[in-house]
This record gives sequence, structure tokens and C-alpha cells, in this order.
Amino acid sequence: MKTKHILSLLVASATAILVVGCGQAANASPEFPTKNIDLIVPYGPGGGNDLVARALATAMEEHLPEGVSVVIKNRDGANGAIGATELMQSKKDGYTLGILSTSVVGIQPLYGTTAYQLNNFTTLAKVSTAPQTLLVKEDSDFKSFEDWLSYVQKNPNEFTYGVPAVGGVQHLDMELLNDAAGISTKHVPYESVNASRTAVLGGHVDAAVAPFAQADEGSLRPLFSFSGNPSASNPDLKSVSDYGYDVELDTSHYIMAPADLGDSERKALEDILEKASSEPSYVDQLKKMDFEQAFLAGEEAGTELAEVSNGLADVIAKLGLTG
Repeated sequence: MKTKHILSLLVASATAILVVGCGQAANASPEFPTKNIDLIVPYGPGGGNDLVARALATAMEEHLPEGVSVVIKNRDGANGAIGATELMQSKKDGYTLGILSTSVVGIQPLYGTTAYQLNNFTTLAKVSTAPQTLLVKEDSDFKSFEDWLSYVQKNPNEFTYGVPAVGGVQHLDMELLNDAAGISTKHVPYESVNASRTAVLGGHVDAAVAPFAQADEGSLRPLFSFSGNPSASNPDLKSVSDYGYDVELDTSHYIMAPADLGDSERKALEDILEKASSEPSYVDQLKKMDFEQAFLAGEEAGTELAEVSNGLADVIAKLGLTG
């Protein structure tokens, strides 16, 4: 009888454990994500950030639960600051992300003109890099770097170039070259890279600092590059460093969330982004744009961005620039 009583107690205990376990499973939080993720693009449709974001969103959906999508939210204005500010103010739940460039999140705050700082965000990944070039009209008299340098040395402040933002990567590239080569050129700000490119075609400026992909065949051509990495589609294009000037600054794109994102959401998103960055559709889109994949995971990407930003703070102070 005693043995039967002990067995009864064991069965009852086991049943209770199963019931409790099932109850806990039923009440457990479902794995992230369970609903659509918004991806803020701080520019209008059609630009480099937007094209990268849309290709990445499609690739991310290959690694999301069925029925979960990535929804692009274009938030144009203030050279990207409007979209970045909206991201900073969003819920820290992992369902609102942003694709922010070096200029938007690493440079603009240095001028004290934004509501945000770099530490207001969680860096999840670096997903692409856009090498910058100096684009001129196809029929321009400038045929080489040497032609161009000779002209600007003899004609201070006569050469004009378009940039999408005062004090951004494109502007800093040329200002750094001005400083290194002891020359003077004049920047003209426009609302976007496309707008500065159009200004070159219209004869309003002599050139534009922009990615090589903006050089449509038969209309614009790159004179030289500011990148230390050769162009995949134009490997013969030389960099200013090839001519002895230590200038190298590209535009990178980072996927970011508001600061203090939870560890489980952060890890899940980093894993999704790493897998998405290797999707053939995404890699192919970057190749079409002559962008580099250049993937870096969260902590490493955040460290790189902070180092770039800190280094540029010294450059901006030295050159006396204001945003």
C-alpha cells in the first residue's frame, strides 16, 4: 500500500509539472518579430539610400516569419535629420529601424544643428558603402586629374562643384583635398545627389561629388575617386591617394534603431541583417549601383562609425567648417 501511495504522489506531481509547463508555454512571449518592421529612409524615393533600403528590405523578408514584412517609410527633409529624429523618438521595441548614412548620423551632429547625437541610436549593422567620385560632363575640358589640378591651381575659387549637403561627406571630401593640395574650390549645396548631378548637366556647376553610379553613360563621367578601394565597374579609375594626397572618405549606410534596444531584439535583428546582406538579390543591386557590400555586424559597425565621427570632428575644427 505504501508503494502504491508513493507512486500516486509521483504521478500527481508529474501531472502538475506538465500542466504548469504547458501553461507557461501558452503564456510565453512569441519570438521577435511578430509584426511588420518599419524602415525609415531619411530621403525621398529613388536615391541611393532608398534603393539600398528597398533591396535590403526584400532580402530581410527572406529571413522573417511568414506574414511579416519590412515597410519602407520615406521621411525626406533637412538633409536626413527629419528621418533620423523620428527614428530617435520611436519606440525601443525593434519594430522601427532606419537606414542612416555617415553624413546623417556621424557628421551632422558634429555641427550642433540636430536634435540627436550618435549615442541616441543602436547600430545594428553596416550594410553598404558608396565610394565618392568627382563627376564632370562627358564633353568637359578636364580629361584627367592633372588637367583639373592645373586649372584649379591657376584659378582659385573658380571651379564649382555640387554637393547634397553642406558639411557632409561629399563636401568634406573636396575640402580635405583642397587642404592637402593647397587649392581653393567653391561648393554649391543642393537638396540631393540627384539634384547636384542635374546641375552639372545643366551647366550650373562644373562638377558634382557623387557615387560613380550617378554617371549615366553618355552624360557624365568620373574624373577621379575619393575612395581607397577600386571601383568594381571602373577599375581603371584612380583615387586622389594614387596622386599622393591622403584623402579617403566614403559614404556608408548603417541600419540603426533607437538607443537602449533590448538584447533579444538586437540579436535577432543583427542575425536577420547579416543573412539578408548575403542574399543574391541584395548583392546584385549593390553591384548595379557600384556600391560595396562592406557588411559589418552591430558592435564592430558601431565602433567604426564612432571612430569616423570622432576623427571628422577634428577635421571640421581644423578646417573651420560650419554645417
